[in-house]
Amino acid sequence: MLNIPTTSLLILSLMFMAACESNTVDPRKIQNFCQSVQLDTDFEELAPRLPNMGLEIRTRAPEAGRSISSLASNPYTVDGSVITSSSLPYPDTAPACVVYYSSKVLGGDGKIVHKQYTASPIEGL
Repeated sequence: MLNIPTTSLLILSLMFMAACESNTVDPRKIQNFCQSVQLDTDFEELAPRLPNMGLEIRTRAPEAGRSISSLASNPYTVDGSVITSSSLPYPDTAPACVVYYSSKVLGGDGKIVHKQYTASPIEGL
């Protein structure tokens, strides 16, 4: 039969393990999401669905290089977002899916022009 201190210790250990488990991020989840992102679709339609998948826009992506910017009809409209698990501790940004799109705010059409999965920290953030 368990006594009160042993039971309390057991309960605290289980709570700690549950808390640690909820903060783990499965890189495959982010990678699968990134693979599912369709190019030439509207970024504004993608963003509202992220919380239902346990994902969030963490920060703006580093400035797009010429090879990515040239994918948009107007290269000066390209902006990007770093999408990762909402359970990832701040300020971490990896693993992540970096999505570049032709921003409507900058005069673009809102379409996704490039996506890239990364398992390592993103340079420039």
